[in-house]
Amino acid sequence: MPAVLSITERMREMKMARISEKPIQVTAALRRRGSVLMTALAALFVAVTFAPAQTPDTRWYAARPKAKSYAISTADELAGLAAIVNGTASGVARDNFAGKTVKLAGGIDISIYDNWTPIGRWDPAANTSVPFSGTFDGGGHVISGLTINRPDAQDQGLFGYVERGQVKNLGLEGVNISARTAAGAVAGIVWLKSGVTNCYTTGVVTAAVSHAGGIAGTLVDSSYITRSYSAAEVRSGDHAGGIAGRIGGNSSITYCAALNPVVAATDSDPMAGRIAGSIADSRLGPVTLANNAAYDGMKDDDGSAAWPKKGADKQNGADITAAEIAADGSIGGRFKGGKSGWTSVRGKLPGLGGRTVETPGHLR
Repeated sequence: MPAVLSITERMREMKMARISEKPIQVTAALRRRGSVLMTALAALFVAVTFAPAQTPDTRWYAARPKAKSYAISTADELAGLAAIVNGTASGVARDNFAGKTVKLAGGIDISIYDNWTPIGRWDPAANTSVPFSGTFDGGGHVISGLTINRPDAQDQGLFGYVERGQVKNLGLEGVNISARTAAGAVAGIVWLKSGVTNCYTTGVVTAAVSHAGGIAGTLVDSSYITRSYSAAEVRSGDHAGGIAGRIGGNSSITYCAALNPVVAATDSDPMAGRIAGSIADSRLGPVTLANNAAYDGMKDDDGSAAWPKKGADKQNGADITAAEIAADGSIGGRFKGGKSGWTSVRGKLPGLGGRTVETPGHLR
């Protein structure tokens, strides 16, 4: 027969049982806390190990500074080009690349640079330009992830200042640019016998004060944009254009297409245009606009698509409908394939390097 425990003995036994359980409970709690701590440490390790370095790479140039051509293939190498041109590269003398060509060896996602530094700039202290003056050949490739957020700055784009230079054969997809003045997806300012050929852009370009364009913010002094198009949203206080915010001084826009959903200027008496926001002839000669088209559903700041001065050789280009754009993908024959480098197919926007571009929602 089992022994009968007194009330005192039973209470002592229960107390000892509770005491013996506590280490187990404490151990379980510590294990849970340890697991949380290890998870946090692992996440920190991954963040530190794989965080974007944002370190401009100039080794491709430093090894051959006197070469006439270079190939780059990474975001850091492209940022290295900006540092060399802008004169901020450590241990490398500034070079404007006059007489030299820089070519993309492949497409580049530059989103690791969350506030891109443009290639070429204006130096306010010296009151002079610090430009890119070479040839940048995109090779038919695409640069994606271009983001600039400098609402108090001027001359913002992939390139800030292009002077006696060329940019060609390049797609810029999904740009997001915010500046004060002179904002363009390809370049803030294209001037003094410079040019943009066979380029296209998508995304958003904004200049809080003035001069915003889907390709260039300002195009002046015997410069040109040809066989290029933009499907980017463009907004500015003044001088807003689907291709260029302002064109002047013997410059030209030819065989281009403004496919922007919106080109809006918000000042009380603003200047805006589907091809060029404003036109300024000068002693250098008149502006040339020729064989340009613009999406007929493009809206202005008031939400209206009733643009004046329309025509292939006028400020707002010739009307082209979404159906016509989709018909053969060449936008009225301006971007046919072959030696031009463009690829066009029905139902898509033209692209480069054998690729096409998905039609954005506003054109479907």
